[in-house]
Amino acid sequence: MPELRLIDPSRARPETPEITDAEAAAMARAVPNLFKRWGVTDSQACTLLGGISARTWARWKLGASGRLPRDLRARLANLMGIHKALRLIFREPERGYDWVAAPNAVFGGRSALEVMLGGELTDLMRVRHYLDAERGDIADPADWDAIASAESKTNPRVAESIGLLDLVPPARRVSGEGATWLMAPFVHVSRDRRSRFSDGSYGVYYAGDRFEVALFETIHHHGRFMAATDQAPGWASDFRELVGAIDRDLHDLRDRTIWSDCLDPDDYSPSQALAARLRGAGSNGLVYPSVRYPEGDCVAVFWPDLIPIPLQARHLGYHWDGSRVDRIRDLGSGEVFAVEG
Repeated sequence: MPELRLIDPSRARPETPEITDAEAAAMARAVPNLFKRWGVTDSQACTLLGGISARTWARWKLGASGRLPRDLRARLANLMGIHKALRLIFREPERGYDWVAAPNAVFGGRSALEVMLGGELTDLMRVRHYLDAERGDIADPADWDAIASAESKTNPRVAESIGLLDLVPPARRVSGEGATWLMAPFVHVSRDRRSRFSDGSYGVYYAGDRFEVALFETIHHHGRFMAATDQAPGWASDFRELVGAIDRDLHDLRDRTIWSDCLDPDDYSPSQALAARLRGAGSNGLVYPSVRYPEGDCVAVFWPDLIPIPLQARHLGYHWDGSRVDRIRDLGSGEVFAVEG
């Protein structure tokens, strides 16, 4: 006969660090200001915070949140993670605030706020995972470490999902100075941010065989991110060039006549299906012609331990003209280049 047995509470506690009372109080003080920036109404605020009462929310706005339960602390941690990710992605804070309420093609035309107003903790996590996957391309590694450490201080459900570290077996993880450049694409993934060789359920490290390949590939994909929320023109985001090498056996897709379906500019279904099969069979990854810069090649690598840690090189700013990335700036030299073709 099935039965329930009470577990000793001391044995049931998660091994990950708890969010302290001081940390929870700090987030509770910050969230009214954050919601004001996002244009969140009082009713919406109550929903985002797990259905708290209007009276309780009124006390929060006066700085009297009281002791917070674990679920509410997890919600606050996710909200702060979303805010931090937007600050990393956008140079101008106002762009990030506006992004939250803007209709987004990624979410089927709904805004991130509408997604979060589903009311579940997982709705907040969905938005954060998408942004974490996006910022994994551009965040400073020092920031990434600090953010991951701080945001993992929550309950087991959230702690397991922060960074999705469980997607990379311990034996395949890399560490040391600069290792976060390699780990980020594998632990910050989202089904809302699919790529040519992943449906968003696992990470892939993409690189080009020359600067121009990496430049035009990132210009294309960043343009899609900006267009999804109809961003206003301006110098919106910064990127970093990483220089490295790889010496591994890779499946070769460079014959365009054979692999044309996997090199379609828009339809990733065939390439995702192929990659899933190869990855499951133990492949290291693929080499294929760049779709955004046809004179060069790209690699898609399935595990971080296959790649030496890269070095950081140029630091670039991307200008969005309202419909495309039309200029880049070398932030070291100050030179500005028009993007043509």
